[in-house]
Amino acid sequence: MLPVREIARCLQVGIRSFFLGANAASLRFWSQPRDAYRYWNTCLFLRDQMGSGGLEKKHVWEVFQHASKETELHFPALPNSWICCDPSYLSDLVHLGFLCQAIQPRTVFEIGTSTGYSSLFLAANTSPDTKIWTLDLPTASLDTTDGSLTLYDRQIVEECHRKEPCFVGHPLGRKITRLYGDSGRFNFLPYRQSVDLFFVDGAHSYEYVRTDTLNALRCCHPGSAIAWHDYGRSGLSRDVTRWLKELSRSAPVYVAHGSSLAFMSCDFDSDELARELDGERAGPYQSIQRGPGSGGEQRQVVMGSGNSRQFQKKQEIGCRS
Repeated sequence: MLPVREIARCLQVGIRSFFLGANAASLRFWSQPRDAYRYWNTCLFLRDQMGSGGLEKKHVWEVFQHASKETELHFPALPNSWICCDPSYLSDLVHLGFLCQAIQPRTVFEIGTSTGYSSLFLAANTSPDTKIWTLDLPTASLDTTDGSLTLYDRQIVEECHRKEPCFVGHPLGRKITRLYGDSGRFNFLPYRQSVDLFFVDGAHSYEYVRTDTLNALRCCHPGSAIAWHDYGRSGLSRDVTRWLKELSRSAPVYVAHGSSLAFMSCDFDSDELARELDGERAGPYQSIQRGPGSGGEQRQVVMGSGNSRQFQKKQEIGCRS
């Protein structure tokens, strides 16, 4: 049974989506409330995409300047493996593929297995020896850290646990290792500072997105990238946007054009940032940027504490890449 707080939140979000996203065309869904709700939120997402504000919009190759603009992506063809009426979800996959091509990860960690298609897509667009871990709640378990799963999260868990992830039995499945547990309680220590690409697509509540981000920062290293799904989406995913806007006041976070994929280049001491965000320690940390094909490093010292920093270029150091 849903907590009273979550029921009240669902009503509040539904009313907001109706007043802000409804139009005459949505009358066709008057007998299909769930479809109407999705339609309203899709309208709000497109409205925000066409407006200004929020995270800075950038292409992957603008942040990872060594990346090629001409990229060949692979979409595993499986019946009924990835079906969505909103085409922006396809754009999310495209930009996730661009990230794979930009950083060529050897280790990938994903929070939120769902149908398994994003795991399979990551496997299809990385090198044959890339290792992919995907973490999901144990089958038929909704036991969470603090009961902060949204109704949307609960529906995803219940629907996806009715069948195996689509990578099971697929040739690319050999690259993927399934992990089980609540990301709020999971022991990430064995993966600390060893993940090249960390994809956060788990629970959508503020508490979970924040905790997952802190763990992602601890698992990454200079040269890694972190990606988040569902930035800018309305409804019960709004907390993803809320947290990422807060995070962007501490480190550069971007959103890919026309998608809900937010991403960050870990060109700094991400473990130190996680400490500061978690209140463990305040102080400066180093940010490292590599120029495209220059064989040099450009070091920055990020001064400040809390949620505000001032980036200062310290010096440019020539070294071998």
